[in-house]
Amino acid sequence: MRQPTPNPQMVKFKHARALQKAGKVKQAISEYRALILIAPKMAEAHFQLARLLIGELEYSKALNHLEVARKYAPLEKSVWRQTLHALNEANDLSRTQSVVKEVGSGPLDKASKAVLWIDLSETLINLGDTKLAIKLCRDAQKVFPKQEQPTRMIARAHLHAGDFDKTAASCRSAIKINPGSTDAYLGLAKVHKFKIDDPELQDMKALLKTELTEVDTVTLNFALGKAHDDIKDYDTAFAHYKAANECCRKLSPFNFDEHKRVLSAMRSTLDNYDFEELAKAGKPDRLPIFITGSARSGTSLVEQILSRHPDVTSAGETEWFTRARTRSLQSKIMDDGDLPRDLSSAISALGETYLAQARERFPDAKYVTDKAIFNYRYLGPLAAALPNAPIIILRRDPRDTATSCYRNMFRYGTHLYSNDLADLGRHLVDFEKFVSYWSEKLPNRFLEVDYSELTKDPEPQAKRILDYCGLEWVPNVLTPGKSEYQVRTLSIVQARQPINSKSVASWKRYEKHLGPLFDALESD
Repeated sequence: MRQPTPNPQMVKFKHARALQKAGKVKQAISEYRALILIAPKMAEAHFQLARLLIGELEYSKALNHLEVARKYAPLEKSVWRQTLHALNEANDLSRTQSVVKEVGSGPLDKASKAVLWIDLSETLINLGDTKLAIKLCRDAQKVFPKQEQPTRMIARAHLHAGDFDKTAASCRSAIKINPGSTDAYLGLAKVHKFKIDDPELQDMKALLKTELTEVDTVTLNFALGKAHDDIKDYDTAFAHYKAANECCRKLSPFNFDEHKRVLSAMRSTLDNYDFEELAKAGKPDRLPIFITGSARSGTSLVEQILSRHPDVTSAGETEWFTRARTRSLQSKIMDDGDLPRDLSSAISALGETYLAQARERFPDAKYVTDKAIFNYRYLGPLAAALPNAPIIILRRDPRDTATSCYRNMFRYGTHLYSNDLADLGRHLVDFEKFVSYWSEKLPNRFLEVDYSELTKDPEPQAKRILDYCGLEWVPNVLTPGKSEYQVRTLSIVQARQPINSKSVASWKRYEKHLGPLFDALESD
């Protein structure tokens, strides 16, 4: 009996999928594009091509194909999830707003729309459209009146908009819906100055005695630590911070010795290269202004100052250099001996790939700040790839830096060293070694800014920063609320306040508990 003739479109699709699964990205992209020419309505082909394009950092093209995929598969949840992922990576406000309209007019049921509205609101908040985010969450509240998530997202929108009274009110509303919402309590703690007789303080203490998940235990202990710090009960505050960090450590174990081995191997690899010579292969564009340092060292403050200048656009903590480094060097530059002898072409590609991402996101910007803090580890390749880009390194008393890290809840899976005082100390020692290492290899290439000097006497330090970046002095760079800057880090509350030195020497409040930190800072 004659076998049925294979469908040529499916044959081509299976071939493209096989290439994709084998990691042959370029060939798979070509095959999907050829397939789409003969099967333009095949949603799965557009979807898979979009996934590959996202991996190639071509977000605009990926979103184009996802738009087609949604047209022909409007109820497919995986397509919507990939769309959300692409929007978050692209940081494209107008495109996100268009997708919001598409959701509203599309065939999804009310519950599915509400879920997407909540997810889209998070992207909108990060992009600065807090009003639309709040509207979407209000609509989601009507669909899910007994769930606190839309209300918590409204609180987050108010927080990013700088309206802390409305933030607190929304957090309290979320707690009324769900008295066990530890996220709502932590949100409240960020903006509320607790008093000893605050009912929320007693409610949190009672909640801690109930059966909680490990994640909720972490969240609630950080909130209680902040509350007890507010009422100057520092011993109890530290006990809560310690409990939170120990639980984080249990959830995400961290091996500092292995971490240090990897970093040492990386330095050994980089020792083989003359990055001043390699800078001849770099891109001369002055678009980026890099701000780096350890977490909680003042990088957000410097970016905030620069973002108020009319010639500067803030990008926040981007992944641009990480992506460009991984792609252009064909390595995370972490593996010993994993780089070619001649890096010239890779350095050129590194600069080109970085700039392509920055230009796609901010096509009209004159200068763009990038405060990805771990860039300090890769200052040689960065300085070579973009030899005219200013690089600012923040320095702060490591005792203050460490204490601030220990008292704050980072996003899960990040800054794992911060959950242990000894590891914090070792991390900060390592930071100093990296800065010294790059200063020796690339003398006079960076501007170092001391946090305490900046907060004690802001104007001369701000003038120094602007002068280094080739920017004219503008007095309003020291005035809160005079820019479109969207703070997305733990510094969001401080960013709305006048520059002050209140946090300088704050470690002294916890001095008797910091022995492991002090010992680590004194070690080599």
